[in-house]
Amino acid sequence: GIYVFQLDGSRWKDGQKWRKEINWFADGKKINNVDLCRGFRGGEETWDIVAAANRTERALDLFRVLVDVQGDFLRLENVGRISIGAGFAEGSDAPYGLALALFDSSRCMVFASDKRGRVAQYELRYNVGATGTNQITGRRFDDGGQPWQISERGGEIEGMVVDAQRKVIYIASEKEGIFRYQLRDGLLD
Repeated sequence: GIYVFQLDGSRWKDGQKWRKEINWFADGKKINNVDLCRGFRGGEETWDIVAAANRTERALDLFRVLVDVQGDFLRLENVGRISIGAGFAEGSDAPYGLALALFDSSRCMVFASDKRGRVAQYELRYNVGATGTNQITGRRFDDGGQPWQISERGGEIEGMVVDAQRKVIYIASEKEGIFRYQLRDGLLD
């Protein structure tokens, strides 16, 4: 699941026990790598989105950060689940790594990887009128229906980070090192 802590490492709302309404947790889920996209347009509102790689359901889980009127954190709301699609490693090896970035103040992109050196990219889209886990959908960008093969040796890719200002993504292959790709219009090129 996803547990929320304060920056000093203490539990959110210090002194309280773990609370389902603050954290997000589902028994048996393999949640891996979490990232944040601030400023996603959810209709007329601006949302902060948290994404997590869900290896159990081979999906990207998306959560809206809910805050009170003062802007203080309340809880996470599950607003999307995007299947990673075809071409990734079998079993629970995908999605493995994950990174998010907001481009041009409106396009939130998710990059997801597997343990065989592949990466695909998804553009998040607000689904007008939808509720629950259908509020955000995703459009996948890839290499003709398959994820891009980043690692020639098929090394595990877990660590990824996007510098949206410089329009660059850094992708770490555990067997080869760090790859740097220029992004064009927010897309892996």
